[in-house]
Amino acid sequence: MSSDTRSSDKQGPQGTQMFSAAELEDLLAAEQSQAPPADKVQLIGMAEPVADKVFPLYAGQMTIGRAASCDIRIDEPSLSAEHARLNYTDKGWRIINLLSTNGIYVNEQKVFAHDLQHGDVLRLGRIRLRFDYPDDKRARAAAINSGARKWWQILLLLSTLIAAGVWAYLR
Repeated sequence: MSSDTRSSDKQGPQGTQMFSAAELEDLLAAEQSQAPPADKVQLIGMAEPVADKVFPLYAGQMTIGRAASCDIRIDEPSLSAEHARLNYTDKGWRIINLLSTNGIYVNEQKVFAHDLQHGDVLRLGRIRLRFDYPDDKRARAAAINSGARKWWQILLLLSTLIAAGVWAYLR
């Protein structure tokens, strides 16, 4: 999981990072969008005014905001006209702040850009959305590795206990 936080002398209200339009275009150009997987990937609203609404991610690059031109349009005053962009890259889904006034937060950490994982909670203004990607191979691999690591820890503990018992018996 990687987060990019940009520190700069150019900060706006509430610590919002300030970028020129040219700087933002350069940053976005570096994000190579690809066709997303056919898996069911979606954002799910967690509180009003989007509670339980489902926003499917169907294109390799999608914008979130108030503007009619946004792929995910949410009429909420705390959102900027074009608040954030979702990109699908070879690393998976990534969210990028688009010069929004209120910024973006992932799991309550303010970020400029973030590689999303299944279950991440996004906050854009007053809007809270959960990133739902149950077939994310990275998340599944992490869960498998975590389970395997637990088994190795149990085996190591048992081996240590057996060795200690044998040593105590032979003494």
